[in-house]
Amino acid sequence: MSTTAATSASRPAYRTLRRRLLSRVTRIFNPLIARFAGTRAVPFFAKLHHRGRRSGRDYVTPVVALRLADYVVLPLAFGQEADWVRNLRAAGRANLRWRGMDWSLVDPVVISFEEGSRALNPVQRLFVPLLAIREFVRLTALLDAALS
Repeated sequence: MSTTAATSASRPAYRTLRRRLLSRVTRIFNPLIARFAGTRAVPFFAKLHHRGRRSGRDYVTPVVALRLADYVVLPLAFGQEADWVRNLRAAGRANLRWRGMDWSLVDPVVISFEEGSRALNPVQRLFVPLLAIREFVRLTALLDAALS
């Protein structure tokens, strides 16, 4: 099996215009967002610390974080095939720097838009359709104190 065939079998073959544009914008803005993510100054962005599923390398990815009852919810702009999501699911745990606090998170579960969208405020609900977000990852905090 060639390298191309192996890659296409593990990832979806489609590449929509929206995804290509979002990917380019992400490459440009992620380094800037990463500087401020996790601070109280930008409360909707967080830094997700996760370990590579194959390399074992530590990564930090800026993500949008939301609360849903006793959970932390992360919207999946690139779907379940994003590397950080695959790393998170393989490890089963991650650390999150959000709103100036450190969170230890476990049990990542991909949830539907219907369930995850309950964490969105009315303004966020206007933007989610533009980004075509259809899924979220729900994580449980190890310490209840972090959710208070």
